[in-house]
Amino acid sequence: MKFVLFFLLLLNPFLLIAHKDQHIVVHHSSYIHIYLCPPLTETAMAYNNEICGELDEEFLLFQPQDPSLNTFLDSQRNLETFQEDFVEMLNADLLLVLPPYSRDCAWEIGWFCGKQRPAIAYAEMAGDWMSDAMVKGGLTAIVTNNSLLYKAFLDDPSTANKCYLINSREYLGDFLKSYICGTH
Repeated sequence: MKFVLFFLLLLNPFLLIAHKDQHIVVHHSSYIHIYLCPPLTETAMAYNNEICGELDEEFLLFQPQDPSLNTFLDSQRNLETFQEDFVEMLNADLLLVLPPYSRDCAWEIGWFCGKQRPAIAYAEMAGDWMSDAMVKGGLTAIVTNNSLLYKAFLDDPSTANKCYLINSREYLGDFLKSYICGTH
């Protein structure tokens, strides 16, 4: 079985392996799977939807704000949330961080960094998160449409080599595609 799986992976660059319930699941997809790592306040959810609306049909988005866990008891909610989100993390091609983020997001950034998978932040304004050394270190790229914020990233040794300026949020999808393809 391992030989067959290796052979399939060798022949098809779009196969993605994810562990789910202790089994290996193989997905075939030409989509870019994004795990969104945003704040989950009411106000932030509207902004999250605006940003996601800029991404075209080539992207499959998982927004942690979307799953309905209303069927679970409060005591089960944390475990069920973690399990569902973790399966989505395993399936994701990249993590898209929308600051300001929570402690859970910081853990997700660290997980992606530890797995050497892209963790890309998109920020339109400065915030407290810019002083989080471990998070900034764990991000593989920081994208902004704000030229003053871009200058601040260039002046910060921990972000200078991984910051990118785009003209507007409309170009975020193009940047993500080029980043995944290695042409950024």
